[in-house]
Amino acid sequence: MHDLWERALDLVFPPRCAGCGVRGVLLCSTCEAAIAYIQPPACSSCGGRVTRPGTCPSCRAYPNALDGMVAATEFAGPVRACIHALKYEGQRGYAGLLAAMACPSLARLPAPDAIVPVPLSRERQRGRGFNQSLMIARHLAADALPVIPEWLARTRNTPPQVGQDREARQANVAGAFACPDLAAVHGQRILLFDDVATTGATLDACARALRAAGVASVHALVVAKAR
Repeated sequence: MHDLWERALDLVFPPRCAGCGVRGVLLCSTCEAAIAYIQPPACSSCGGRVTRPGTCPSCRAYPNALDGMVAATEFAGPVRACIHALKYEGQRGYAGLLAAMACPSLARLPAPDAIVPVPLSRERQRGRGFNQSLMIARHLAADALPVIPEWLARTRNTPPQVGQDREARQANVAGAFACPDLAAVHGQRILLFDDVATTGATLDACARALRAAGVASVHALVVAKAR
């Protein structure tokens, strides 16, 4: 029913390309060709571009609790526009498009038992009406993997990370996540999923909560890596 309603809306209000505004498509072929995909070599810890395999200097100075991370694209240009259209304009059709951008990068990570999207605070989810990471993750899994948001929860609301430096971001989310069902996650191979990572502080805090619950491993995948 929801898909039928979206198609009806598209007939009345044709979509516009998030990148350039051309009518009729969510992302035109020109903007799609401008996506900056991150190919190996990439930092095994934060997913950012590097000149040789291994970890970048920043991750060597500030190691995280992840077993590894992959970022599919850079958070710039059309990718940034698509993520903003989903998160801040409620254009849910972009969830499937962003999942398609991230999907090829799954092959660069060990096979997980489940995908766990980074949870929003209750306040932010009520305001937005949805968790964009959960929505993208469900498209990404496409019934091949379980997506289990209940395995990770925010224990407190946190201010937005935008505009904060690394130390402030880490302090902001420290201890902000927990696993409500320890028995369920124990021994599981988890793939954390989020739309965007900057310093990786949020993913690190999530990974620490999962490790405390006894998971076997925790890797991360994000659609985009911000600089």
